Amino acid sequence: MFLDLRVARYQISLSVRQPMALPAYKGSVLRGGFGSAFRRIACAMRVKTCAGCDLREMCPYAYVFETTPPTGSEALRNLQDVPRPFVVEPPGGPEGNETHYNPGDRLDFGLVLVGRCVGYLPYFVATFRELGRTGIGPRRAGFELERVSQDNLGEAQRGPGQLVVYEGGAVPRQVQAATLDEACLGARFLAARAAGLPSDRLTVRFLTMTRLTSEERMATRPDFGVLARALLRRVSALAYFHHGVRLDLDYQEMSRLAGEVRLVSDGTAWVDWRRYSNRQDRLMEFGGLVGTATFEGDLEPFRELLTLGSFVHVGKGATFGLGRYEVSASPE
Repeated sequence: MFLDLRVARYQISLSVRQPMALPAYKGSVLRGGFGSAFRRIACAMRVKTCAGCDLREMCPYAYVFETTPPTGSEALRNLQDVPRPFVVEPPGGPEGNETHYNPGDRLDFGLVLVGRCVGYLPYFVATFRELGRTGIGPRRAGFELERVSQDNLGEAQRGPGQLVVYEGGAVPRQVQAATLDEACLGARFLAARAAGLPSDRLTVRFLTMTRLTSEERMATRPDFGVLARALLRRVSALAYFHHGVRLDLDYQEMSRLAGEVRLVSDGTAWVDWRRYSNRQDRLMEFGGLVGTATFEGDLEPFRELLTLGSFVHVGKGATFGLGRYEVSASPE
């Protein structure tokens, strides 16, 4: 079903150089400072805005952070509807864990790249090194980029579970680009993991605030139809804008089938989260659902979709790590 999708998941390890105070949920800190640093690394024209820039269509920063539909796009012409091709996965859950780090402590988090953005990994590595120099958090605490490892999700599934693609130190090791494609999420890996799930009863555990919309409103209940449609929208858009592929799916039929799946146990709760956007100069609300939901019905057509969504997240705010979930067999 998703043969042409290219998804890579990385584990980023930082070594703290100065006392570092961070909020419980670190998605905003990691994602916010990252955008500014990426612009300094990648922008050749040094302009304040990408609009009207002659190099926009070739610029890594414009593609990654200000993604727009390519000329002639037949769908999702609205800029806000185009998903960015990356996800930052902060450590901990919605309440996080550590909020204070001492020199020498490690801070580990995840990074997911999608489509042709996988080829831009060296820019991400250079940006994290730059961010370590300028610092993060209210104290602008510095760090060293210690290691970048890629989860081995390739077709062959041979070798170690993680492949080191960058290592810091006195003489930093260059990004090992040759491993990038080989370890990307493979269709057989995806199908095998999906096949291991039951087809009649599943539990989805929302690990970070998940923002699903229903009839243009934020959903406060994780009905399966709402979840499935959000996944279909996100996966289809990632395929279309970042792979140049239009998925061969019967969206109307899948939406109908999703509506027949029952939510039999709702253990979710709404968790509020606010962040200040320097770019938009305003406080933004990013609350969402966290907890578990159990579904019953014909889940066979959705096992692969749910599995893929657990890698690329679902709903709004995914670049900040929102919409991360796990899917598993339900306890009896």
